[in-house]
Amino acid sequence: ENHNRRAFMPRMTLIHRARIAGSIDNVGNATTISTATQPLDKLVGPVAASTVTFSTRVRASTPQEREHAQRMLIHDAGGNNSPGLNVREEIADSIMEIVGKVKAASSTTSYRVVDLRRLVDKSNPMVCDLALLSLVKRAVELGAFAVVELGGA
Repeated sequence: ENHNRRAFMPRMTLIHRARIAGSIDNVGNATTISTATQPLDKLVGPVAASTVTFSTRVRASTPQEREHAQRMLIHDAGGNNSPGLNVREEIADSIMEIVGKVKAASSTTSYRVVDLRRLVDKSNPMVCDLALLSLVKRAVELGAFAVVELGGA
């Protein structure tokens, strides 16, 4: 309970920033995808993850995209493997259901971040907007999901 009271304002700030047009970094500066050095950087990996907002569309990544993201993570970590996806026990089943359904869909099927909650069979009130945003950012960073470019699927 103390954690929720203490974290309320930072959480709401992150949610608000993700809802406004464009992406905002941790310092409050506007970020753009122009920092991508390779075409796949716009779809998967840390650069793509930094551009994810609630209106971003994502899809299952291809094997080539997944491999690219993994190479970027290993390179950025200096050869150390980065941890995978960590979630609270209370939402683990719902999150795994979302990840499973996105990955089971074809790579031409895309979902907006705000719509991912609809993929869960049983509603879980603990799966909040921040949980969805965090899930997608990390899944894009790890290469499980890919950002759909404008004009894409």
